[in-house]
Amino acid sequence: MLRSTSLMLTASCLLLVSAATVSAVTVPYTEDFPTGDANWKKANNTAPDYVATGGPGGAGDAYISSLHALSGSATAQTIFRGQDNFNSSGDAFVGDWIAGGVTQFSFWIRHNAAAALTVGTRFATPDNFPGFGALSTPTTVPPNQWTQITFAIDPSNPALQPEGPVSFATVFGNLGNLQILADRGSLAVGTQVTFDLDKVSIVPEPAGLAIAAAGGALLIVAVRRRRRVA
Repeated sequence: MLRSTSLMLTASCLLLVSAATVSAVTVPYTEDFPTGDANWKKANNTAPDYVATGGPGGAGDAYISSLHALSGSATAQTIFRGQDNFNSSGDAFVGDWIAGGVTQFSFWIRHNAAAALTVGTRFATPDNFPGFGALSTPTTVPPNQWTQITFAIDPSNPALQPEGPVSFATVFGNLGNLQILADRGSLAVGTQVTFDLDKVSIVPEPAGLAIAAAGGALLIVAVRRRRRVA
């Protein structure tokens, strides 16, 4: 009877854990660039520079960097790309963010421009369209200082602006591409700016994390009981 009960408990725990991780996206996840550029790219689709120390965590904290010539674009321009077609971060960010319970996206960024800059993110499907854009307005990033930028992944967040008549579910239910953006502001076209990026993160709904953790703990207990009975 104990063996049967343990098997039933194990099965129910597996279902619980599976229900908490129904999408391909890895949640929670932070790309900390510990050993290389993780297949992230610069705006021109070439590899960024990899710097092994000096990230927001201090000495020993690696990050990626890009020297970028600011264009005359009237909209925010792409500085870094983390995309499905590059297998960026092993496609850990690719998948259904809604089913995966992603509620927050953040990254740390630094630049050496002569003025504070507005930065942001473009979220898009694997085909790169349609998408949503988000800028850090009114928050700006001061020069030569690591700054964390965070966006709530929620259809009610006014910072998330659709590109045309596209629904939140269309993009965030099939997320494929992340592009880190910067607005030129008052800087002259052609200004050379070095941008640094680290700790690109997605965070799940706290309740989802608790369910997954509880399910995993129960599964361990069930396995141990089975071994004692055997």
